[in-house]
Amino acid sequence: MSALETRAQPFLRPLIAGTASALEPAAQAAIATWAIKTAMVFEATRVEGDSFYSMDDRKLVRASTRARRRARPCGSEITSAMPLP
Repeated sequence: MSALETRAQPFLRPLIAGTASALEPAAQAAIATWAIKTAMVFEATRVEGDSFYSMDDRKLVRASTRARRRARPCGSEITSAMPLP
């Protein structure tokens, strides 16, 4: 997955730093695929429970470094920290 991180990194850095950016479709695809891959990895760390991503979804991302069209991540900006209960 190193190629995926390399492809997404130039687009992610400004966003993580809080710089607003207009993203072309190629940048959107790279970020979306990276986000979905990261969610898949996180999901795999769970010991039990149902998986949201199917094995076919995982194989597609692994083989082609792209996500299925039905997978649509969304993001937002956190502007202030909320205290934990």
